[in-house]
Amino acid sequence: MNNAFIFSKKSKYQYDELETGLKARIQNKLSILKTHPDIWSVIERLAELKNKVYKLRIGQYRILLEIKTQERENTLFQILEIDHRSRIYR
Repeated sequence: MNNAFIFSKKSKYQYDELETGLKARIQNKLSILKTHPDIWSVIERLAELKNKVYKLRIGQYRILLEIKTQERENTLFQILEIDHRSRIYR
């Protein structure tokens, strides 16, 4: 399975504001998920938001993902937001 991730303008700004260690953890997690055989076991769907919005947990931080395109073995996710778990769902 091949997965791809693109940043929205807001999430790119949020990513740039994070500390270097956290950026490295996020990049590492996303690179692992690009070829993960079962990405759906790692991300969770958010019921209270739109149907195609998912969350990815990285320590105390959360990444909100939206499915842009989904084909047979390829899925394109757009990163909507990156923030601390206490602020992301507001």
